[in-house]
Amino acid sequence: MNIRNKNSSTYDTIYNLKEAILTTIGKKIGEKGKEKIKNMTNQEVFDYLLDMLFAEHSVISNIEIRIVDEMDKNIRNQIFRHTKARPRFYAQSSRPDWNAGKPRDPNEFTTNCMDWNAEAFREMMRQRLCFRTEANTNKWVNLVLNTMYESDDPVLNAVAFVAVPNCIYRYGCPEKNCCGYFAKFVEGTKGTLTDAGNLRARYLAYHKSCGRDFSKYTF
Repeated sequence: MNIRNKNSSTYDTIYNLKEAILTTIGKKIGEKGKEKIKNMTNQEVFDYLLDMLFAEHSVISNIEIRIVDEMDKNIRNQIFRHTKARPRFYAQSSRPDWNAGKPRDPNEFTTNCMDWNAEAFREMMRQRLCFRTEANTNKWVNLVLNTMYESDDPVLNAVAFVAVPNCIYRYGCPEKNCCGYFAKFVEGTKGTLTDAGNLRARYLAYHKSCGRDFSKYTF
């Protein structure tokens, strides 16, 4: 599995965000602004991106990641069903005439390239991190988050941090047939999650329960 920031650098990610924001108020990034972006630490980049991602303004579509992986077709089909916020998918062909005429195995592994903007990625994760998701698909999305969590790229770290199941996002399960995880989460964080309305604290509690403590950042 390979996951990368589609922008050529962290600088470009922040620059594109700030340029879009300033455009809405009729301003441009000056030389001092460019220098400030260049000198941002990983902590500052992470914090800035969390502020943007939690606010969910349209400019977060400038944050884009690419995932390339060999996937079981069944998992791929579950992921490719997600079309909110216009992700883009490129899949290895399953044409039998490109396979020496042999029938294709429905469980064969194929190479897939997936481009997600931050909004599309968040929406997909809200659904597929739920334990009602098919087990292998749930395992795959957690592997994606673990890979992003372990990255040295603060952009990937920030996008992974805001990826949580729908019950954590809403602080309540909206499903008719609940998987039961949310009740366990509430019970398991009694005494430690003192302010569930604090998004950083709530999301961090969730990720810690999954083995992702984000300890290289200060909260």
